[in-house]
Amino acid sequence: MIPPYDIPDVYVLDLERIEGRLVLLRDDHHLLRRFGQVEHINLEEGQETNFVLRAVADEIWSVIGGEVTLTLVDKRDDSPSENKFVNISLSASRSQSVLIPFGVAYSFEVGGKKAQMIRLTTHTDGTHPGDQMFPASEFDSILLSQ
Repeated sequence: MIPPYDIPDVYVLDLERIEGRLVLLRDDHHLLRRFGQVEHINLEEGQETNFVLRAVADEIWSVIGGEVTLTLVDKRDDSPSENKFVNISLSASRSQSVLIPFGVAYSFEVGGKKAQMIRLTTHTDGTHPGDQMFPASEFDSILLSQ
């Protein structure tokens, strides 16, 4: 169900449809221990987001419309995959969510038409001073060297 990725603790979860509902997250998935925030996000055609690095919060993202490419860069000190990156293609047609652990920077790029996403976090934005945002080009040297 969950293929291995080069960055430990990154999981892609196949979502299930039950009686016309798309289940994004359940407690028996054992992915989040606490809840901080949930958002519905619209991304425009061709849009690339800045990289976000959360100091404490884990996040789960679900694509509910369109397609995106997610780029992850492990920025955790002493991680066996420190500075490694992973690209994951997510599509509403495949009904998947991805867990992004704290300490892993992420950016989304919309592959075609507009994309709609749901974001769940374990901590509310702005509660940890170690949270950071970087321009999309910040990790080009890492991405190009691998």
